[in-house]
Amino acid sequence: MQTEKYQIKDRTGANRSFEVRFVEKNNKGESLLLFLNKCENYDISNSLPKLWYKHGYINRVLQSYWHIEVYVHNGEIEYYNNRYNPQLKLDDSGENYIINFDWLLEATEENMKKLIDEVYNRFINN
Repeated sequence: MQTEKYQIKDRTGANRSFEVRFVEKNNKGESLLLFLNKCENYDISNSLPKLWYKHGYINRVLQSYWHIEVYVHNGEIEYYNNRYNPQLKLDDSGENYIINFDWLLEATEENMKKLIDEVYNRFINN
């Protein structure tokens, strides 16, 4: 699938893992690559979704969710970049990244688009 902003490639052929290449560079001259991976909740007592729910981080046990990784290329090196990843935020100390549960979304096509659009907005406007 391709839009004017990005190209999506299904890496598995089974709608479980996607590579998203953004067409534009940002004002820093960086290119962006996003990986979306569908994670499934298996019915075990200590699954992450069950633990997140138990400790009050989410309001229900998710049966699936998107996990994303954001990589930036600045012309010289490629590196993992948390700044553009809405699923991560700085903790109260401002030194460590933690999960931003507001962006831990069920693995649906609609939520995939929301995550891609949010990464794009952060990338272009940062």
